[in-house]
Amino acid sequence: MKHYFLLAGLFAAPVFHVGADDFSGEDFSLRLPAALSRFSSYADVAGKGGASAAGKFGSSENPAVIAWSFPAAYDYGVSAQYSNVAFDSGTRLNFSTEVATLDAQTLGTFRFAFAQVRSNDHVLGNAPLTFTYDLNLGRIDWGKRLGAVALGAGFSHAQSATTFRTEQLVFADAERKTSTLWLGALWQPAPRWLAGVFGNFGYAPTRTDFTTPTPFGLVQSETRDITRQLLVRPGISYEWREHALLQLDYEYARFWNDTGSLEVHRFRLGGDLPLARFFFVRAGAIMDTRGNVGWTAGCGFYPRKGVTFDFAYQDDVFPEIQREFSHARTLNASVSVQF
Repeated sequence: MKHYFLLAGLFAAPVFHVGADDFSGEDFSLRLPAALSRFSSYADVAGKGGASAAGKFGSSENPAVIAWSFPAAYDYGVSAQYSNVAFDSGTRLNFSTEVATLDAQTLGTFRFAFAQVRSNDHVLGNAPLTFTYDLNLGRIDWGKRLGAVALGAGFSHAQSATTFRTEQLVFADAERKTSTLWLGALWQPAPRWLAGVFGNFGYAPTRTDFTTPTPFGLVQSETRDITRQLLVRPGISYEWREHALLQLDYEYARFWNDTGSLEVHRFRLGGDLPLARFFFVRAGAIMDTRGNVGWTAGCGFYPRKGVTFDFAYQDDVFPEIQREFSHARTLNASVSVQF
C-alpha cells in the first residue's frame, strides 16, 4: 500500500500550500484515518472545536455522556446531521448521520447511529488521478448514570473503499473494514464542573489491489495489511450559564500498520455564549503539537423544548491530508427532536 499512496502525495505536493507540519514522513494510509478522527458530526460539538469529552448532552463522542441528562427529561430522541467538507483542490466529502436514542430505564440509555461518507470524483492535484472515497458505518452506544458518575461503552463497524484511478484504469483500490470499541466515563466533582474521559481501539484489515505500469505492460498485485488505532481523550467543562459550557479536551491518538506509525497530540477548546434562551452562538479551535491550528464557529436555535437546530463552520481542521487536498472548509448542520 505504501508505495502508491506516497506516489499520489508526490504528485500533489508541489501544487498546494502546506500547514505548519505537512506530515511528510507518514503514509497516506495512516494520515487519512488520523484526519477523519478530527471530524465531529454534531454541529453543536463541531462549533466548539470538537470538545465534548466532558459534555452534558448526547451529541458528545463520549458514550457515558448520553446517559447524563437525557433520561431525566425524555424517553426517545431522533436526530440527523449533514456535513460538507470542501477542499481547495476541488475534492468534496459529504457526511450524513442518522441517530436514534432510547431510554431503557434501569438498563441505561442506548444510542444507535448510522453514517455515510461519499466523495465526489475529482482529480488529485495536478496528477491525472481521480480520488474517490466511500464509507458506511454503524455504531451502538450504551450509557448509565449512577449519581455523580456515568459510565458508557460502544461498538462501531465501518466499511470503506478508497480508489485512485484514471478514466481508463484503476491504479489502487483499497477496501477496509474497521471495528472499533469505545469506553467512557463522566464525573461531576463539583457543581457546574464536569470531568470526562473516553477512548477507543480500532482494528482495520485492509486489502489493496494495485495496477502498476511497467515496460512489459500492466502488472496486477494485491497487498493485505492491518491498520490499528488507539485514541484517548480526557476533558473538563464548566457550565458558566445554564446549558452554556466552556470546554477543553486533550487528545492522544496513535495509528500504525506495516508502513509505520503516526502519533498525534491535539487540544480542542470552545464555548457557548447564550444571546437568548432560544439562541446560542459558539466558537472554538483545534490545535496540535505540530503547530497546526484550525478555528470553528457555530450557532444553535431552540424554538421549543426538545427541538434543536445547530449549525457550524470549521476552517482548516484536516492538516494530515492537506498535502493531497489543500485547505479545507467544513459546514455542519444538525436537527434533533426529543420526546
